[in-house]
Amino acid sequence: GRIVSQQANSCLYAATTPGNVTITASAGGKSGSVSFSVGSPKVSHVTVRVDPEIAGEVATYYISFSTDECGMLQSGDEIYIAFPYGTIFPRSYVCSTLTVNGMPASYTSTTQDDTPILIVTVPNGFPLTTQFYLRICKVINPRGGACYMIAVATDKQPQWALSNSFAIRGGVITAPIVDVEPN
Repeated sequence: GRIVSQQANSCLYAATTPGNVTITASAGGKSGSVSFSVGSPKVSHVTVRVDPEIAGEVATYYISFSTDECGMLQSGDEIYIAFPYGTIFPRSYVCSTLTVNGMPASYTSTTQDDTPILIVTVPNGFPLTTQFYLRICKVINPRGGACYMIAVATDKQPQWALSNSFAIRGGVITAPIVDVEPN
């Protein structure tokens, strides 16, 4: 008979529950088995904090999330962050404006169905880890006061995972000064 073999990534994402799996097959009196890790199709524990939480203001976004062992990121991998409609990113970042685990990172931005998406490239020299902390400065909050969420995915765990909700308050309104003079 002919033996056919295929090498693939060490993680499989088709299953619904992460863990270790062994598949055993037998045919013609011969059997064999293969073991592999089953990874989650999405990141977990996505949290966001925005400062200040005021509509239309320039803010800093603090984002954290976790991956499983199969979703660990390394230099050159990408993190995708979907922001609320109306969020505006600066045209360019200086090195200290966007960081991943304290390391300066580069980015590009795009939109998908009017949703602003930031694509962050994991910086060179990044150690393998399952915990991620991003600091993104100079983001302009949406102009409408409301409760929002962000969504995070990676190129290794491509299904979107939602964050906690956060409130953006309406902009600060200054009362006009009105002088009334009798006619």
